[in-house]
Amino acid sequence: MFSKKEPKDKEAQKQEKHQPESHQSPSVYLVNDAIEDFAKRGGFDDLAGMGKPLKVPEGDVLSGVLKNANYLPPWVELRKEIAAEMKLLIHKMNHINPAEVEIEIELLNEKIKNYNKKVPNPVLQKGFVSEQTLEIKYENHWR
Repeated sequence: MFSKKEPKDKEAQKQEKHQPESHQSPSVYLVNDAIEDFAKRGGFDDLAGMGKPLKVPEGDVLSGVLKNANYLPPWVELRKEIAAEMKLLIHKMNHINPAEVEIEIELLNEKIKNYNKKVPNPVLQKGFVSEQTLEIKYENHWR
């Protein structure tokens, strides 16, 4: 009365597996078969980073792309430029005349003003510098 089911051949198993129970296109089945075949042949056995956690990028996709391309927004480039000029002026301040120091400070403050206009958030804005505050502000805010 009850008969054992006969083992199905591979083609019958594939046909059964690919019945349209989920409305997927035939190409999905081809891709799945290729992946399964690759796995059976050991294609996934010696992958670099196997067993290690994946690095999940932080932030939005655009920021990640820009970071990978080593792109810096103009305000960040300007910030680095100002910091470099401040550091240079701190080192040469004692070796140039006071009038020249004052001119350099004015130029720095113009760049800081420009920087403050470009930053995306007012919290990132920086205060102006003077001959007396240059070194302290550099150490506390620009480094």
